[in-house]
Amino acid sequence: MRTLVNNFFKGAFALTLWLASVFPVMAQEVAAETETKAEPTGLAAFLNDIASVDMRILILLGIVLVLVLVILVMMGYLVYMLNYIVNADVAKGDKAAGIEVEAKPGFFASLYEKMVTGKLHHPEYEKREMLLDHNYDGIQEMNYGMPPWLTTFFLVTMGFGVIYLINMYGIGFVQHQDDEYQQEIAIAAVQAEKRNKKMANSVDENSVKFTSNASVLKEGEEIYIANCRACHGGTGGGGVGPNLTDKYWLHGGSINDVFKVVKYGVPDKGMISWQTKLNPAKISAVSSFIMTMQGTTPENPKEPQGVEYVAASAEKTETASN
Repeated sequence: MRTLVNNFFKGAFALTLWLASVFPVMAQEVAAETETKAEPTGLAAFLNDIASVDMRILILLGIVLVLVLVILVMMGYLVYMLNYIVNADVAKGDKAAGIEVEAKPGFFASLYEKMVTGKLHHPEYEKREMLLDHNYDGIQEMNYGMPPWLTTFFLVTMGFGVIYLINMYGIGFVQHQDDEYQQEIAIAAVQAEKRNKKMANSVDENSVKFTSNASVLKEGEEIYIANCRACHGGTGGGGVGPNLTDKYWLHGGSINDVFKVVKYGVPDKGMISWQTKLNPAKISAVSSFIMTMQGTTPENPKEPQGVEYVAASAEKTETASN
């Protein structure tokens, strides 16, 4: 019976370890599927199907599972108590018959002896099973071997390795590392894009920086053609509005000044505010594109207006680095 109790608790411990190792992987796979907005497949689809089940049924199944676990624990405890009672009765009968009764260790002490030290409680069993046949000058060697916990751990690792190989190159119950890596890369790209958009939309006239990123400048050019060409000309030479290609500016020629003018406008000069129509990221893009017009030669440029703008040394260095 004691062996049955030990096996029961070993099985429960192994089941707990398995659940602890599987559930994080399951949760990670579901989170990855959700993050990438992809159609769930495999285990994620199975978990989504479970999530779609009526909550009352899931609660009922949970209650049944808890009851089953409670029953199993009670059965294990009952077996342990019966084993204790039987051993106590046997010991009592032996004592009444005048037979020397050897004190037996408790459950945890016995478990420690068997699984950690490798020793057994009964000397006769040790002598019969663990003494080697040969002796030297009347001295026999006791073969304890590897500690049982280490042997068990070694066997578990071998079993895990076999299951891992079958899973990775066979059934595919858990996602392969290569697929998981590619999925993580895709998730990171989506998250980076979200962060960049969030950062771009938080920029203002004080924090805006010139960028030479080709995709951003392309977006800025499209915004310029759609909204600014009518007043400043297709190549920035000016029209109703001032020339954007020379060194002369009415309201400052830094990227911060250009952003501010586009954002708030200059109502008394006929320049409207674009902050209600363009988000900060788009204003930043078109401002950077306007800065690239400096020094170009448009057809029929408008005469210079305003004051010549001379960039500070720090601004020149930053623009050159971008």
